[in-house]
Parts: sequence; structure tokens; C-alpha cells
Amino acid sequence: MAESAHSHVDRPSLVKGSEAPIVEIVGGGPDDLSCSSCGSVLVVGYRRHCLVGIGLECRCGHVTLTPSLADGETFHSKVVTLGAQGRYLIGGTVRQHLGTTLTCDQELTADAQRTVPGPAINSSLDLSAGGLEAMATEVALLSGGRFDRFMRGAERARATGQRYFRKNSLAWAISHLSAPLADGTLRVDEDTAVAIGLIDTFRHVVSRWRHVQGFPEVARELCNSFHHTLFLLVAASYLCDHGNKVLFNAASQPGRTADLYVPVSGTERLYLEVKGPAALEWPSRPEGSHRLKPIVRDCLRKARKQIGRSKPGVLIIASSCIAPGFFEDIEKAVRTILRRHGKDHAGVAGVAVAGLNQLNLQANSQSQLRFWALYRVAIEKNPHYFRDNPVVTSRPQRS
Repeated sequence: MAESAHSHVDRPSLVKGSEAPIVEIVGGGPDDLSCSSCGSVLVVGYRRHCLVGIGLECRCGHVTLTPSLADGETFHSKVVTLGAQGRYLIGGTVRQHLGTTLTCDQELTADAQRTVPGPAINSSLDLSAGGLEAMATEVALLSGGRFDRFMRGAERARATGQRYFRKNSLAWAISHLSAPLADGTLRVDEDTAVAIGLIDTFRHVVSRWRHVQGFPEVARELCNSFHHTLFLLVAASYLCDHGNKVLFNAASQPGRTADLYVPVSGTERLYLEVKGPAALEWPSRPEGSHRLKPIVRDCLRKARKQIGRSKPGVLIIASSCIAPGFFEDIEKAVRTILRRHGKDHAGVAGVAVAGLNQLNLQANSQSQLRFWALYRVAIEKNPHYFRDNPVVTSRPQRS
């Protein structure tokens, strides 16, 4: 229900300037919003998401303040702001489409604080035994104390000579680096580069997303499915940095839900489901598109419950393979699978691959380490998508 105020509100207001309603929601609901003082109709076909946090001033002088967004809700791309204050006299009736939202600057600011990730951090990684201990403590707190068990498992695996601890690659990375850093025996090799890459990537994405609504639920999965969760945050960061608004999907929704979504309008979402198959997790090296096609098909099959005609979206396949030519091979595999089998997945607008593409680790003459990691996201559109495809695979050219 709309909240009411009997005098001036500290928000912009639409002022009723005639006997006609102020707004008509085209395609709206069966109920109208009326002035609680005199009963005059203010909005025909009122829907909550169409008018957010603004005043509706009746001719009798009574002001109705429409509600703010509810917990878990967010604005989409089709938003019109009335600014921060002011009274706008409406002499007739404004016809507003159902997919558009009228709001104000205050609501947009509050929404951004809840949903927009922070900027990338510029500080250097504290690659010391103390720094790694601090990170392990942070992950334990984020995961509700479950990370300690995985750290013990990674340390046992390392003690028995296992190269990798697949149950949690962050626990492996911290364990792999801790002892050599403490005794000065750290080797500059691929394993060390991967370990530093995982830790540094985790540090960056968590710092950007930790204040965003829904992050605590995502953080709890850092133990059970670290590879999946890490690349979920990598993909979300990439999409946000390229102008998309990306939200964590509510785990409390009934049934199996996609990981993320992009709000297209007040009534429409594009869902994003991330799959992190073990076959594409370092140190695996599946080479050739013929080896990758079955993996792509399996990811599509497993995503059926999260993405389909009733919940259209994009499948994102996470990878930490760093084999030469891997991205070219998997792009070819995805393109072939969508061309041959895209009709069977008509609710999938496209398939993206988000992954670690290159690593470089060098030590200079003063034994200082220089490190960089390159991530890559590539997407292929499904030519058999059941409606106009919203996926854009190239940036528009500027004149």
C-alpha cells in the first residue's frame, strides 16, 4: 500500500491539475490508487514498481507518498527520475508503460548503495604468512566458520604430496604458499602463479561485492563451491563494468534458481546461470574443441532447471584452464553446439565462457615478485533463441 502524508513531502511530486487521474499505467493492474482524503483517483491501474518514492498531490491538498523499493528489489534500465525535489503540475493524464518506473534521485542513490559494486582496489597483495592467515580468517568469517575444515584438508593433502586440493582451491592456494613463504623456499612456477592468481582475484571481487545485497548468501558458498562462486563474482564484475546492472538472485525463491539476473524492465529479467565444471578447473587441460563439446552440452543440460523459456537467460561456463589455445577451442565448441542443438535450448539467449586466460609470474634480481593475471569473457549468441535476442556481442562504433 502507498504511504500517505497530509502536507509537503521532501520528494518531487506530481500535482493533480484537473479532474483526470495524474497517471494511467498502460497494461497495469485492476486496482486504482486513490487519495485517502477525498477519494479522487490518482493512478489508474496502479502497480508498485511503476511509481517509487515520489509524491502524488491531490487537488484537495493531500499528498500521497508512494513506497520505496522492498527488500531485495532493484531498479531496472527503464527508469525516469524526477530529480530530488520540485512540484510538477499535470494538467491531464500521463500514460505510463508498465515496464517504466518513475522515481527520484534519493531512491536511485539508495538503490545504488545496495546494488552497485565498488571500484577495483589498487592496493598491493600482502603476500606474507601473516597476510595469508588474515585472509583465511576472513573467509572463515564469511563462510560461517566452515573454511577451517577445508584448510585442514588442504594441509593434509599437501603433506601427502598431492599437487592440488580440488574440494576448495582457495584453501589449496593459501596452504601451497604459506609454508614456502615462511621458510623462504617459494618457487616461481605455474603452481605458485595459479595460487597467487586465485588469492588476488578473490581479494578483488570480495572487496567490490561485500556490501551488495545478497552477498552474505553468496559468500557462504565459498567453501562448498569456491571455483563456481569465484567466477560468479568475476562474471558479475565484468558485466557491471560493461554497463549492465547485475543482481544476486534470491536463494529463497521456490525451486532451483539462476545465480544472477539482469533487470530488463519492471516485469522482465534476464537470468544468468554459472556452471563451473571440474573438467575446466586447473590443472585440467582438455585440448581441442572435440573434447570440449561434451562439456558444453553437459553444462547446457544441467542449466535447464535455471534457464528456459519461462526463465530466459544466459549460461556462463567458468574455467581456470590456462592451456594455449583453450579459449579459441571452447569458443569453437560453443558455436558448434549452439548451431546444432540450440533449438533444444531455445530459452538460452547465449553461452559465455568466463575464465583465467593468462598468468605471468617473474622474480627480479632482488627476489621481488612481479605478477599479473588476464581474465577473458567470450559470448556466443544462440541463433535459435525463441524471441529477439538481447545479447550484444560487440560494442557500438562511435562516430
